[in-house]
Amino acid sequence: MDRALDNIFVERLWRNVKYEDVYLKGYANMAELMGLAQYFAFYNAERPHQALGYQTPSHADSAGGGAVSSTGLATMRSRRKRVMRGSAG
Repeated sequence: MDRALDNIFVERLWRNVKYEDVYLKGYANMAELMGLAQYFAFYNAERPHQALGYQTPSHADSAGGGAVSSTGLATMRSRRKRVMRGSAG
């Protein structure tokens, strides 16, 4: 069951990619999708993440001690438990 629940985080990432980049830019063909590299650079270096205490992943990683704060880890565990119980809200 863990693998299915881990997939939730990947699905959330792709939802963000679609709503914050793909749908806004309306890529016309596969060649234009190379622009996603710019989005992922933004996602990792400039976009604050709630689970990381509103730090960017690159900042949290360079700060050491693990990429996810204890508060963020607790939040992620809480969400995972709600999903397992069937109340993802």
